[in-house]
Amino acid sequence: MTQNFQWDNPYPSHRIPLFARNVVSTSHPLAAQAGLQMLDKAATPSAPPLPRPCA
Repeated sequence: MTQNFQWDNPYPSHRIPLFARNVVSTSHPLAAQAGLQMLDKAATPSAPPLPRPCA
């Protein structure tokens, strides 16, 4: 799979984009929880359960 990503960053941030599967990354705990619930619903029955963060 090829990624057509615009690498030009108009913001002063020096963060590098990360491409991965089954990742939730937000600055708000409720948004992270919602993303984790979406990943749980998309998981297949034969897949192992997703790890839970220790908060």
